[in-house]
Order: sequence, then structure tokens, then C-alpha cells
Amino acid sequence: MKKYFFLITVLLGTLCFGQQKSDQKPDSDRLSFQGITIGIPLLSGYQSSDRGGPEFNASLTYSYQKHLFSLGWSYGDEFSIIGGNGESYNQYNLQYGREFALTRTVFIELYGGAGLFSYKSLIIDPLKEGKETINTLGIPLNGKFRVHTGPRFSIGIQAGHNINSQQSITTAGLFIQWNSSKW
Repeated sequence: MKKYFFLITVLLGTLCFGQQKSDQKPDSDRLSFQGITIGIPLLSGYQSSDRGGPEFNASLTYSYQKHLFSLGWSYGDEFSIIGGNGESYNQYNLQYGREFALTRTVFIELYGGAGLFSYKSLIIDPLKEGKETINTLGIPLNGKFRVHTGPRFSIGIQAGHNINSQQSITTAGLFIQWNSSKW
């Protein structure tokens, strides 16, 4: 519960911060809030098998000149009708990226970075009861194809991959993004 309270507090604080600055031109010499992205991947899977399931991700993006910095979180859980190992994961990532404008309203964003990857499963150590958690360093790689649908909102397709020592994860799906400044 504390985790959700913290997440909601951060998101609302960032929304208010972005709203106050929205009518001003961002300063190119300082870090400024760019937007919030919420995604629901339609395809999610573990690299080594056919396992996968529902996932949710969110990120806050800040810009400095032409550089983007993203703080991201995602959660995924195993979905299986028969059997399964009760696997789930959390990612907490800090990424660096760049935005490339294809037209005035169409953009591509590419990111790479590092983060904490937390993996829970029943089969990590078969001698132990219940789910066991392993935390490891992950290298997230993400890309977005984004289209502005209005002055502040964008929708698009995103794809991502997290390389780590425990269980590599690949995702692809749709997202909606709220932009702090009008275009």
C-alpha cells in the first residue's frame, strides 16, 4: 500500500509541476519536466520460453537540451491456465535517451540505461517454500514511436527489452503520453 501511495504522490506532484511550467518555454540550460507515459504492453514474454502475462509500465521523462532522462517502473506477472511457476517481476530504471522528429507530430525516442530488476518465482530454490525474490542489475533498452494527437497528448507503440542475469524480459505494446508543453 505504501508503494502505491508513494507512486501516486510522485505522479500527482509531477503533474502539478508540469502544469505550472506548461505555458513557458523550457530553458535549454536546465533540466525540465517533459511528460508522463503510461503503457500497457500487449505482448510480454520471458526470453527463454513461452511464459508471459499482463504488464503495466509508467515513466517520468525530463529533458536537458536535446537529451532525455527517464525514470521508469514496470510490473509483470505470469499468466498461465494450467501449471506455471508464479513468476513476477518489477523494474526500476534510470535511462538516457534521444528524441528524433520525423515530422512536426511524429517522433521516435530511443533509450538505454540501468536499473534494478526484482524477480519472484517459486522455482528459484525448489527446497524453499513460497516465492523467493532475487534482485539484480538490469540493462533496459526501449524505443517509442509517438504521434501527437493534440496539444498535450501523444499515443504510440513502444518496445522494450531488459537484459539481466536472472530472466530477460521482452515487451511490446501501446502507450499514452501527457506532454508538459504544447507543440
